[in-house]
Amino acid sequence: MEKTVENIMELKYPHPHIKPQATYTDTIDEAGAIDKDLGYAEGSFSDARPYRIECWVIEQVVMATIYFSDRNIKTWQKEQLITYLEQEKLVEWLTVEKNLQGKQAKDDLGIALWVVNIKLKDEKEQFAKLKVTLVPYQQLNE
Repeated sequence: MEKTVENIMELKYPHPHIKPQATYTDTIDEAGAIDKDLGYAEGSFSDARPYRIECWVIEQVVMATIYFSDRNIKTWQKEQLITYLEQEKLVEWLTVEKNLQGKQAKDDLGIALWVVNIKLKDEKEQFAKLKVTLVPYQQLNE
């Protein structure tokens, strides 16, 4: 019993609790846009902060959404988020412009976290790439 208490005490950052995609589907919205969930990855940054990445595409624009605890970094601005993701070798920027938007939100358990959206590429240009291997959602159905 004591070991369990120690493990809980050692937990520096909560894991993002985001409902994973249960199925792989191509959804067409009211405007006729195709929205496709591509895959996800989970891991931890060097400071032991767990993250979850979800990658998706809508109308030929590939996006990544990264979820991670905002504990001790609530006041960060865009440049600090960019630097953090670069230093953690999660994202490699391929252009000068870094298409990133971060906002604070709550996960499915009500725990505060960062939600960072990154535009990876569109039909004309690739802006960034993830440096992790995604698990395709379609494998969940097989």
